[in-house]
Amino acid sequence: MRQSTALLTSALLFGCTDATVVERDLGPPIQTDRLLYDIVSDKSAWRTEIVWTFTNPIDETVYVVNCRGATPQKLEKWDSGEWVYAWSPIMNLCLSPSERVGRR
Repeated sequence: MRQSTALLTSALLFGCTDATVVERDLGPPIQTDRLLYDIVSDKSAWRTEIVWTFTNPIDETVYVVNCRGATPQKLEKWDSGEWVYAWSPIMNLCLSPSERVGRR
């Protein structure tokens, strides 16, 4: 037990000291399944899976632009007091009929 305590203590003392507390903001209509993600390298690319849901925030039908069913989502990061693009997908440029999302 003493060895485990020492390892835990040293990890807390010498580990990441710049940890950020993240709280969920339920206001935006797009929500992800988690607040923090692990990104893994498989030697050819960096990978992660982000599951998200969209809840129509208004009392009218919303039409979502897509390309053959794919809805391009961009990732942003908070940098120096503003949101900036961190990643966007490479996709075909096409315009398919809009996806309808009914009223809430």
